[in-house]
Amino acid sequence: RLQHHTAAEISGIFEQNGLPYAPITRPEQLLDDPHLLATGGLAPTTLPDGRHALMPLLPITLDGRRLPLRFDPPRLGEQTDALLHAIGYDDAEIFVMHEAGIVGAAGVSLPRGGEPVDA
Repeated sequence: RLQHHTAAEISGIFEQNGLPYAPITRPEQLLDDPHLLATGGLAPTTLPDGRHALMPLLPITLDGRRLPLRFDPPRLGEQTDALLHAIGYDDAEIFVMHEAGIVGAAGVSLPRGGEPVDA
């Protein structure tokens, strides 16, 4: 039955009846979403290249508050070694992965024949 209505008509019907809904939008449209703008659903963040941007928060509240953005997005590869350690790889195995080009991490240099060191 809804297929014969426009998105605006459906929104109006839902709004009149107190039904929760959200239109399906493209990610770039979230930055102009009236609901997100009105409810603090966008958080400022700093991108790895230093630019400032807004990022949508999770649509969850605890004790009446939105969950905050915990960290800015990492640089490409910034957390690679930590993640590999967390899933059980040791330093030697991670070193082999770097040497073989399987993984790469920003800020890590691999001296010939040596262990990874922070750059």
